Amino acid sequence: MANLNSEKELEDYLFGLEQDEDFPLPCSGKVFRQVSFPTYGIADLLYIDMEPAPTPTVRISIVELKVNEIDLNAIGQICRYRQALHRYINHLFKKHPEHKKAIKCKGILVGKEYANGDICYVVDSIPWLSCYHYDLSLRNGIDFVQSEGWYREDESFEPLNRITTEFASEYITQYKEGTRIRRKWKKDV
Repeated sequence: MANLNSEKELEDYLFGLEQDEDFPLPCSGKVFRQVSFPTYGIADLLYIDMEPAPTPTVRISIVELKVNEIDLNAIGQICRYRQALHRYINHLFKKHPEHKKAIKCKGILVGKEYANGDICYVVDSIPWLSCYHYDLSLRNGIDFVQSEGWYREDESFEPLNRITTEFASEYITQYKEGTRIRRKWKKDV
């Protein structure tokens, strides 16, 4: 099994790829390397693209690379960069805040694997973040696979059915009572 020695090797590889339909990550446009967010850190890659129709939208993708594991520090790092970008955009459009709606920002973490199984739940709960794992082999080069979180094929929610049934019954009773009170209140007013 071959290994990368540094994040820079992974960065060099992605930076050198042409962005076509075979590009391994969901980002496109002009790419910048080692983008400094003063006091926040340095992002490995930043892609900026324009989507012209139906409404012009600027799409920004922050890519953070890890030669080994994606851990909570990596997630914190990309959250920090996105926060810095949002602060900059707020500053930039202070006089025209309506223009901020035309800017969409997402984060992409790339690493060999997750540090532990629970990291996938953190990633799955952040809608603007996606993770890709890479595999390096002498025969195939570098392959990227999007992480899809963890779940069991045979998972059962049977224990939750009792809770749902009890809660639903209580909720429906309270909802009906609240509706009756609101109707009575409207008649009295």
